[in-house]
Amino acid sequence: MRRLSGAAVPTRDYAIVQKLSRIIPRETQMSSGIFKVIATFQNADGKPLTGAEYSVCLCDKDRFFDDKLGASNLSPDGVAEFLIFVSDIISIDSPDERTPDLYFVVSKKGREIFRSDVFPEVNFEAKDAVTGRAKGLTKSFGPFRVPEPYQSVFS
Repeated sequence: MRRLSGAAVPTRDYAIVQKLSRIIPRETQMSSGIFKVIATFQNADGKPLTGAEYSVCLCDKDRFFDDKLGASNLSPDGVAEFLIFVSDIISIDSPDERTPDLYFVVSKKGREIFRSDVFPEVNFEAKDAVTGRAKGLTKSFGPFRVPEPYQSVFS
């Protein structure tokens, strides 16, 4: 594990970020290489969606193959948090991607019960007009209302 911007980063990901920083021209590089996504989920009644049986995947919609950027359980407040690395956003079918098209998939006991709309071109690198520094390293989404899945009387 290496430390990058105060977060513990697996050595493999740290090495990829370092290599990319030497290959990609400085003016087109992403700022820190680590971004945070926070999503809030509610049940049909508007209460926080909670429970060990729920999991959330964060995905990046690409032209041919979608990338799974992370998975998380829900907190007691119905919140899922993800750390994304630049190396997760860049893939074979989107080698120059800088603004991922994000969506969320909620599963209950391993079965998909909800898929959000796609949020196109999420820009983590938006610059503050005054300071010129990246201001969007953390993005929040939701709340999403997750309907209770259909339950058969025979299952």
